[in-house]
Amino acid sequence: MAPKTKSPEDREKLRILILDAARSLFVERGIEAVSMREIAKKINYSATTLYSMFKFLRIGK
Repeated sequence: MAPKTKSPEDREKLRILILDAARSLFVERGIEAVSMREIAKKINYSATTLYSMFKFLRIGK
């Protein structure tokens, strides 16, 4: 079965959840000490979900 497509409202709620979790970890431990996997774990999602929600620039390539 294919995954359910999220509505724009659901995607925005998830985006806010991710950003809030990231902010919390950054304040607690510093930006350099936090990984995408740790942010994902904090909100019980996979790191793949986080990467799919945000486009990242690859630096140096």
